[in-house]
Amino acid sequence: MKTILVVYTSIPKVTKELSSKKKYSFNVDSDLYEGDVIETNSYKSFLVVVKILPECFKYYNIQTGEISNTFNSASQFEIRTLFIKDKLVKSEDIIGVLVNRTKPIEKSIENKFKITL
Repeated sequence: MKTILVVYTSIPKVTKELSSKKKYSFNVDSDLYEGDVIETNSYKSFLVVVKILPECFKYYNIQTGEISNTFNSASQFEIRTLFIKDKLVKSEDIIGVLVNRTKPIEKSIENKFKITL
């Protein structure tokens, strides 16, 4: 599992304006790429992946924006998990589907199943 940073946008594509928008964090267990666009069952806006962090974090601080694995402030909340599926379904969980993939799907499958002789 990894933590990703996303921005909310009304159009399902990457634009220059995204770099100045506020970033939000989610934990995912899927292979995503920076620039991937996600539609969810929980938000009206699209989510654009702007950063993939090398590890999974547990908390974010709503006042400072800091993410960490240590709870040390009443301003911290747990980072929610975003489940990437083939289609949107009604659920209490946040379910997302890829609307626009920045890298070919074959590339991520190829990396996932490396064969060592």
